Amino acid sequence: MKTFPVIDLHEDISAYILESRHEKIVKPFNIDSQRHVDIPKYSKGNVVLVVGAAFPGEYKYIGGENVRGTIFRCAPQRVMDHIAVYYRLVKEFPESLYLIEHRDDLLKLERNNGTGIIIGLEGAYPLDDPWDIELYYKLGVRLLGLTWNVENRYAASCLSKRDYGLTGSGEELVDLAEIYGIVIDLAHSSRRTMLDVLSIANKPVVISHACVRKLRDHPRNVDDEVLEELKKNHGVIGVTFVADFLGKKSVNVDTVVDHIMYLYENFGIDIIAIGTDYLGTTRLPEGLEDMSKIQTLFKKLIEKGLSIEDVEKIAWKNAYRVLLEVLR
Repeated sequence: MKTFPVIDLHEDISAYILESRHEKIVKPFNIDSQRHVDIPKYSKGNVVLVVGAAFPGEYKYIGGENVRGTIFRCAPQRVMDHIAVYYRLVKEFPESLYLIEHRDDLLKLERNNGTGIIIGLEGAYPLDDPWDIELYYKLGVRLLGLTWNVENRYAASCLSKRDYGLTGSGEELVDLAEIYGIVIDLAHSSRRTMLDVLSIANKPVVISHACVRKLRDHPRNVDDEVLEELKKNHGVIGVTFVADFLGKKSVNVDTVVDHIMYLYENFGIDIIAIGTDYLGTTRLPEGLEDMSKIQTLFKKLIEKGLSIEDVEKIAWKNAYRVLLEVLR
């Protein structure tokens, strides 16, 4: 079977490394270890690009995973630690990893020069002012999530008690991100925030890691109205492998296929991408426990009747198109 290149729109690489740095059993990133992703698994899965999330704070859950039981604290220095991890990785493994900062860097993907990393800020909490985005641009951030699971001055989150959508400052932030060539990510955003952004965006946006609300009614998933607007925007949704977003009970690779086929049949092929959330979740679909198994998903889609060209779009071309259009 053909091996497809892969772009993954969300992985929590730096969080994994920072949380594990005091554990002597954790092996270097170039050694195949029992974890979701590492350099050998990128090679086995033919992964050409990943978005590495930089989480902007510290949190803990009290009484369950919902905003009423979530304590979140923005920690700008923590963000610097996350960003530094990605710089350290590409410096330590230059033959295997490289940072993507400009559109020209994307051309390396087609020359098979290892795996590119785009740094993504998972929530705009550290930005005291929309113009602070320039500072993060200079630090290498090329993808900006407006929120995590807690609202901020820019937008309501998927777990906000009141969905006030995008604020005036949020609209200014979206405009500035487009000027700087930073991709807007609507994962974790509220429904109203998504619709507000899609109504003003001049460039494609991404919903980096989520699933279909119609198939699994979960606050992190996306409903059909938003998906229709995303289609008009020419953006993409990265179908995620988080088990709780895929189904209530046990899930497997076929469950992921169901979400992809729903998108394909209702919104077309150009809206679909991959956003695994590897290293950011503990429950994964059977058959997709780590990145070395990603090609299994594409084989299943071929068996469902999708063409080679369709699967190429899902695996990497749709996400690549968005990045080419937005990065400067």
